[in-house]
Amino acid sequence: MKAVVPTLLVVALLSGCSTTDALYTAGGAAAGGAAGALIGTQVSDNPVAPVIGAASGAALGGIGTALAIGTVKSAQKKQFQQGYDLGASDTVKRQYWILQNQQRETAATDYHLTTYRVSVPPDPASPIRKVPYEISIPIHE
Repeated sequence: MKAVVPTLLVVALLSGCSTTDALYTAGGAAAGGAAGALIGTQVSDNPVAPVIGAASGAALGGIGTALAIGTVKSAQKKQFQQGYDLGASDTVKRQYWILQNQQRETAATDYHLTTYRVSVPPDPASPIRKVPYEISIPIHE
């Protein structure tokens, strides 16, 4: 039995947001129940009034906490979506400017390549016999 409690505690802590939401709701219900019982005791002399106050306070506290959690999660989803949309539009803008810059570079480097061929004959006075050859000279105009 002693090993079960720490194991349950670890599982509860590692189980994520759903447990956190349930704990918040339970905490809200407990606080609402305590407040309802206190109000029921103060307002009425009826011995059942604290029980009714506690039950209604717990219900209102649980519902109020659940609504608050839903509102927070909705706001978080909305903010996440706004950030995602901004990131997506930023990516599109970057891609647009990359293409614009690539097109500018090709337009700026619009040149005409001309290749001149020069034939080099062998030197008749040279003691070494050579074969005639051609040299290609590229000129960017």
